[in-house]
Amino acid sequence: MWTTLGELFAYRELIQVRAVRDLKAPSRGSLPGFLGTFLNPILLMATYTLIFSVYMQAQVEHYAASLMTGLLAWLWLSSSLQMGATSVLDGGELLKKVFFPRRSFRR
Repeated sequence: MWTTLGELFAYRELIQVRAVRDLKAPSRGSLPGFLGTFLNPILLMATYTLIFSVYMQAQVEHYAASLMTGLLAWLWLSSSLQMGATSVLDGGELLKKVFFPRRSFRR
């Protein structure tokens, strides 16, 4: 376990650069991309609140707050699973540059 933590500490700059790059990727310096990060959950919350509270007249106390909590958790989980699934393909150049030492199987 300590060796894994040591490796993470040794590669902390690489991890930081990659994390910042992935966080900036959706917006790429544009205002609509940056606003889209915040507008997506707000528009989903407004739509669900309108449908379930107004049209279906659901009697749930603090529906919008509980819905926003669940939506944020769900959107975070789904985006992290999606990004995790494609991270190996996106970071393929890193996998090609890693040196894997040969193990000797002496007895």
